[in-house]
Amino acid sequence: ATLTGKLSMAYSKRMGGGRTDANYLVVGAEAGVAQRSIDFLNLRWGTQHDGRGGYDPNLPTMENFDRDNFLFADLAAGLLWFMVFDEDNSLYFGGSFHHLNRANQSFSSDGVDDLYSRFTFHAGGEFLAGNKFGLVPGVIVMSQGPSFQVNAGTSFKFLLNKSKFNYQAFQLGLWTRISNKIESGVLTDAAILSTRFDYDSFSIGFSYDINVSPLRPASNANGGFEFALTYKICGPVRRGVYCPNF
Repeated sequence: ATLTGKLSMAYSKRMGGGRTDANYLVVGAEAGVAQRSIDFLNLRWGTQHDGRGGYDPNLPTMENFDRDNFLFADLAAGLLWFMVFDEDNSLYFGGSFHHLNRANQSFSSDGVDDLYSRFTFHAGGEFLAGNKFGLVPGVIVMSQGPSFQVNAGTSFKFLLNKSKFNYQAFQLGLWTRISNKIESGVLTDAAILSTRFDYDSFSIGFSYDINVSPLRPASNANGGFEFALTYKICGPVRRGVYCPNF
């Protein structure tokens, strides 16, 4: 089992522009402690089976594990730049670096099982194409050790009410997930359908992953359903930092 506690913080600085049409740089950092534990008594090893269907837990395991409960630090940092053209158009680029210290997770004091660092890049924006219609494209790229994944697509946004105190919008999105498979190389893993409704500072969203990979028979063609509820806390614009909508 792994139990993790982390503390995150970020600092945002306006780099140029006015109060509602400016670009900002955000620097973030995260530090935490994780506890990893295991009960070796619940494990069975090949040397404890006699090959005839019998099992003897008193036989030696021939394994050298002497750390069943330990702590390790976990550090991360990130950088984000975003540009707000006006209340309806924005653009952002960002990246993060997780597991900076590559902590050793081995249950053996003599072993080495370093936690792979994870690199993440994401970009996107919101662009109004008319008084009532806009596009919300986005992409996120993640790489950790031998694993690689890309989520990319766009949502089509329909503005229902642009009133400052009664803002309403509806989104329909189509996305794809691309990942690498050890035996098959890079392939399209899933198609993702999404929808979202915005009301003032609240947002409610639904998405469904459609499995299109070779794992489709194993999953019986069943996808994954997700639900999200968001509340945006934005300070007054006069404070010098515009609150972007994601």
